[in-house]
Amino acid sequence: MPRTLWVNAIGGSPVTPRLLRNLIYRSAALDIRTHNVSERCRFTGNGGIRVGRGTFVNVDCTFDAFGPIHVGEDCAIAMHVTITTSTHELGADGLMDPNPVGRGVHIGNRCWIGAGALILPGVTIGDGAIVAAGAVVAKNCEPRTLYAGVPAKKVRELGPDRLGA
Repeated sequence: MPRTLWVNAIGGSPVTPRLLRNLIYRSAALDIRTHNVSERCRFTGNGGIRVGRGTFVNVDCTFDAFGPIHVGEDCAIAMHVTITTSTHELGADGLMDPNPVGRGVHIGNRCWIGAGALILPGVTIGDGAIVAAGAVVAKNCEPRTLYAGVPAKKVRELGPDRLGA
């Protein structure tokens, strides 16, 4: 059975229980360390995907792993979030190189990614950061800081997180 069908159609089906969904993901070499991945999430590409313990991934999220995607522990990823790692370089002539390249995405521990946010290739989101709903993150985000907008910009620093980190 092709990997995409196994992972996305069967693993992501609303009728698949979360425990079975997690087993399907693991059988497809996805390093998903939580049972809290909701239905209709899509995992594409051949880059490594790691989702840490205690992380919650809501419905209809897309993980485009042309490069590696690492999501830390105890994160909350809201519905319709897209994390993409594939991009194209510009050639010396100023035209797009047709061959895609992967730029990994790293999301730290205890982060909150709001509904509909788009995380672009090569971005690192620091521990405890919050990305507001609908934000487009094109640059790195500092730890324990709130980002919002298109493109996402620093709104304010946050206090120490509730876990004391």
